[in-house]
Amino acid sequence: MTSERIFLVDLARLMLTGSAEGVFMVRESVRRAGAAYGLEADLLVLPDQLVLTITDGEDTTTQVVEAVPGMSLDRMEAVKKLAVEVQAGLPLPDAIKRLAAIETAPPLYPRWLRVIGVTLFAAGFAPSLVPAWYELGTSLILGAVMGVLFVAFSGFRWEPLLPLIGSFVIACLTLTVFSDAAARSGPVMLMLPALFVLIPGDYLSAAAAELAVGRISAGATRLVWASFTLVQIIVGVELGAQLAGEGRQSLFEGSAPGTLPFWVIVAAWVPFTLGLAWTFNASLRNVPLMAALVIGTYLLYAGFARLAGDLIGTLVAGAALGVVGTLLARSPSMPPRLELVAGGFFTLTVGSLGLRGVTSILGGHPIVGVKDLADFMLIVPSVALGLLAGFLLVAPRAPATRAPGPRSG
Repeated sequence: MTSERIFLVDLARLMLTGSAEGVFMVRESVRRAGAAYGLEADLLVLPDQLVLTITDGEDTTTQVVEAVPGMSLDRMEAVKKLAVEVQAGLPLPDAIKRLAAIETAPPLYPRWLRVIGVTLFAAGFAPSLVPAWYELGTSLILGAVMGVLFVAFSGFRWEPLLPLIGSFVIACLTLTVFSDAAARSGPVMLMLPALFVLIPGDYLSAAAAELAVGRISAGATRLVWASFTLVQIIVGVELGAQLAGEGRQSLFEGSAPGTLPFWVIVAAWVPFTLGLAWTFNASLRNVPLMAALVIGTYLLYAGFARLAGDLIGTLVAGAALGVVGTLLARSPSMPPRLELVAGGFFTLTVGSLGLRGVTSILGGHPIVGVKDLADFMLIVPSVALGLLAGFLLVAPRAPATRAPGPRSG
């Protein structure tokens, strides 16, 4: 295999690891990179693998590439810059060196800082869920525990079981150490900020977007995977409830009144964004822009939700985020679209309703649980459709291309 083809295979593998918002983003990027070196590439892409076909008009190479999707934002930003420079004429030897450096680079932040990142991520999200000081204080502690677990499991063989083990530990702590606070808002509401980093809302929404654009295999595969992760979290919470001696009946949903002023809820998205950057290795220079998009998304959602309901608020905020993120990401100097929309996407809390719904049903509250599940079934595709609509509104139309195949004659 020639060096140009090896480079495309490695580039495709690296892009697949960052395909959290949908595999349809990978295909065009790899095709453009191939065209820059005189190759025609086509891809059949699934969330964890792709079939890459490369031809120069005479010889055709087919390669199966496998990678586990993740969200290392610094790596995705570096890949975007590399792809832009390749299309601008970067010589192949330089491109190969740059790609190798990206693949072998250590995480942007040390492990202890990522623990703080998860802590801020949880605490910054908490006020929008339950606007009370006790929720904020508890989330700082539970978030720190989750941060230690998150970092300890990352990159090791037990990482696939982190949703199960992490939710079990957080449930045990919530139902024992913080039982008084849990009695006010309900234990699941107290757990959610710390569990939020595990909830696969981005993958659920990406699955809906892939299904919406006709990527049936990719969307269905991602939906099953994300659903299984959510099931692990539910099982972990259930095990924690059983071990704490409370059983399923402890998983109720309370109705404590909010005591935080609105400006505190809005301001909390700033440390949330900083925590997201430290957790998922986004560059600090991008944090101000990311925070602006997060706050803007939340304010837009809150305003339209008050006027017309949660569904309209989610669609409008998601579409606006998709438009702004897509337009900004066109600039070579800007971060990739995933990095720009990730924080705003998290504000729409996709996935947490599913956890609340199932645990309410397990706790003997079927009416509340079914309502949360019904909301979950509406919100997940709404976020995806909003982001997709925003992308389609401003994305340049891709020229029609012929899939590579054997040449006649």
